[in-house]
Amino acid sequence: MTSDIHDLDNSTYTRGNYVGKGAFSKSYLLIKDDRTYCGKFIPKGKNQVDKQVSSVQEFRILSKLKHKNIVNFVQCIETPSTYCLITEYYPNKSMFELIQRRGKLTIYEVRFFSKQLLSALKYLHDSNVVHRDVKPQNMLLDENLNLKLSDFGMAVICTKSRTIYKRHIYGTPNYISPEMITKTISRYNYKVDIWAVGCFLYHTYTGRTPFRGKDEKILYTNIQNCSYHIPSDMPQDLVSLVQRIFQRDPERRPDARLILNDDFFKNGFTPNSLPITAMVERPKFIVPTKECKSVVQKTMETTKYCENKCFRRNLKHYESYISQLITKSSAKTENKSSKMESKSSKFHSELEYPMLDPFVWVVRVEKQNKNVGYVLNDGTKGVLFDDKTILALLPNQRNLYFVTADKQIKFYTISRHSSSLNEKMATLKTIFDVTIDETQPQSISDNKDWLPMLPYLLSFYETTKYYILLLSNGLYQVISKMDDMKLLLCMKTSGFSVINKDESLKTYDLNSLNEVQYPLYLQRNLEIACSSLRRVLTKNECFACKKEIEVR
Repeated sequence: MTSDIHDLDNSTYTRGNYVGKGAFSKSYLLIKDDRTYCGKFIPKGKNQVDKQVSSVQEFRILSKLKHKNIVNFVQCIETPSTYCLITEYYPNKSMFELIQRRGKLTIYEVRFFSKQLLSALKYLHDSNVVHRDVKPQNMLLDENLNLKLSDFGMAVICTKSRTIYKRHIYGTPNYISPEMITKTISRYNYKVDIWAVGCFLYHTYTGRTPFRGKDEKILYTNIQNCSYHIPSDMPQDLVSLVQRIFQRDPERRPDARLILNDDFFKNGFTPNSLPITAMVERPKFIVPTKECKSVVQKTMETTKYCENKCFRRNLKHYESYISQLITKSSAKTENKSSKMESKSSKFHSELEYPMLDPFVWVVRVEKQNKNVGYVLNDGTKGVLFDDKTILALLPNQRNLYFVTADKQIKFYTISRHSSSLNEKMATLKTIFDVTIDETQPQSISDNKDWLPMLPYLLSFYETTKYYILLLSNGLYQVISKMDDMKLLLCMKTSGFSVINKDESLKTYDLNSLNEVQYPLYLQRNLEIACSSLRRVLTKNECFACKKEIEVR
């Protein structure tokens, strides 16, 4: 595959970093006139006929669509060896990564994303297009976290009054509809997309797909029987909507227009926008009420790391990763690894997994006595105090938040904060040598209906060679004192990232350890990170909250 491709006007797209791969394609960044696009490359060849037909169908359908919640098609270019489908590039990955990082979303975020998905589907169905593969992986997020429905490789033209003859099973198992897998049903229509909306509503609210099974046979049986569990904390209007959608008979399911007019959307608050920080932390919403114009939620529930989300509770799971990593690393001889190293430049980029790139990490550590100052990559400055409280100043130099020892979070502005924080404010200013104007009145929400929230430093350890940190979103980080190299392990996404001195970021998937032979430099970095983590985890205390707990 050549580095550059040329369109009919002889304009040049320069191929950039590897983005990811699908069932039939590989995607790369493309640069043209200082703008970044995404290029989806589908190979040609005698054995690629089905893929080529799918890509042509995707091009024909996508080129006719224009909607704010559908990926923006640019053009399709044919080269001697590939078809290249070019769309706008959306930097915040997909809903799949958001759910993977966050788990369950707030009810306000569920409405925000679901409304946009339904708006896209209403437009598609009115345009006689059935997507047939609606799932979080195919919902990209732009710079403002607006949803963009993508991947029309399985899409088909079909009017609402007609049905489609079922030649194959289309879709993804957890989101597939009963009529698609029931042998006695030979036809289906656009209501397969509506079923997927129900799955999405449930998935975003609970963090889990509604239909599950230890194997595909049990999963499909549960789907055909509409067998799923309704959590006790799910709001009744959402329960009612999900039940309306999960009907075995497609004709009994509401269409996108009716769903948008459901009480779940009509009677509940939906934010106008979301902060980019929602990719990693739950925003704090300003929700209008009948009693007053608005109320600011200034605290959140206690984060109980010694219960459901404790690192220690999942120690066996993490140590299995560590054992794999270290065994895999130490088993390689220097000779074999160096041979692979010489060949690896051709496929290093394809070992990477950019979809697991971290959004937030610590770029700098500043110690003062027993207090630890830290700077996040977005410019947030925080201090983990000796009393286990945290004070953080956002990049706008106006908003700050304070995390109590029991992990209650309170929001303030520079000009409006508790006098009890004066001493801690002074420490923050001293550590980072910053001058802050506290005289100007400022709004806590900046006229938005949410407050941004970023992960904060939970724990800090120091060895002779490394700083070892844990952030509140479960990101574990090692910083080398010698060369400032940063190693990041995310236990939620199974992502491992290396940030070198030149600030280049490379991310890999721990789940591929048994499938891929990694180059020597990466094996060494994995061993450093995992050896440090093992050293911490073998202590009889919770890494997050420092409470002694039983080791079984």
